[in-house]
Amino acid sequence: MASKDVADTKLASPNETAWMITGRLLAGMLLYGAVGWLLGRWLGHEALFIAGGILFGMAASLYLVLARLNQETHELKRSNQT
Repeated sequence: MASKDVADTKLASPNETAWMITGRLLAGMLLYGAVGWLLGRWLGHEALFIAGGILFGMAASLYLVLARLNQETHELKRSNQT
């Protein structure tokens, strides 16, 4: 497996970044909301688990978005130093 060079890294455009943020937030809400719905049907507290799943999905997605943006910021700083 080849190592990725910083100079070869293409940073995402603002449009790509906006779609990435939107997609991850929606996917997290839908995925964990569905998991919450399934758990709620199984355990009998549907509304509670759906709300908890959606909130957990948003928190997890927000963490992933912030981690990705932090990584891109560091890559941009590294490429500007050379």
